[in-house]
Amino acid sequence: MLIIIKILLLLLIGIVFQFYNMHPSLSAIENIEYPMMIANIPAKKRHERSEKLIRQVGLYDKRDNSPAELSGGEKQRIGIARALTNDPKVIIADEPSGDLDSENAGKILKLLADINQNQGKTIIMVTHDESLLTENMKVIYIEDGNVALAQKSVHIEQKDYQTLATEEFS
Repeated sequence: MLIIIKILLLLLIGIVFQFYNMHPSLSAIENIEYPMMIANIPAKKRHERSEKLIRQVGLYDKRDNSPAELSGGEKQRIGIARALTNDPKVIIADEPSGDLDSENAGKILKLLADINQNQGKTIIMVTHDESLLTENMKVIYIEDGNVALAQKSVHIEQKDYQTLATEEFS
């Protein structure tokens, strides 16, 4: 049963880690392929998918570089490509810009927004930086492990969770 749950999570959810979690002995493209290897995707399909994803994040010219040869922004874009490998419905991004300068943070947020808008992926982003929030986002604040406040978007009237859940999530 536990293996079935792991496989479902691997195929339904992609994760973008704050600190990249790249395997240091693998190249950028091999780091993208790794989740597909775990999912037993055939080598030819893994390679084709990885090539497409590394192009999508604009790092095809860095495909053979090791993580040590990549900047923080490049590592995060590889992390986003890796999160997309098994075509998940949902991407969970844990502080995706937390370790980046403002220029690279902007690139990462634009890439995530493009993935949401053009590929229909749900993006769940965890952040402490409210400057990253945009008008189109549904925002849920968590305080001490509990939902403290939810709002439809950043500059819209704030609502309590029960009201929003009834109106927006049912």
